[in-house]
Amino acid sequence: MNKKFNITIILLVLFVALFMPAKQLSAAPKLSAKAITMVKGQTKQIKLKGISKRPTWSCSNKKIVKVSRKGKYSAKITAKKKGTAYIYAKINKKKYKCKIKVEVPSI
Repeated sequence: MNKKFNITIILLVLFVALFMPAKQLSAAPKLSAKAITMVKGQTKQIKLKGISKRPTWSCSNKKIVKVSRKGKYSAKITAKKKGTAYIYAKINKKKYKCKIKVEVPSI
């Protein structure tokens, strides 16, 4: 009986290994935000989720927003001047963008 039980367990494990996926498919990559409104001088962090490689970060207008890498998947955004710019995260020939609107508070 012990031998039959062991064979049954082995067959069960093999069956599960053959028909179950090895790992869950991850969600498609996406940015933590699609649009951000900031005040001049403010800093925020944006992250590209669902990836395993380090993205390349860039900005459409460096006079308005400064972007620098912070951590493996994140970027630090600094608002410099009133206006609108886009932050891009590029990975595997695909670009993801976030619209950044910088405002200057009136006193």
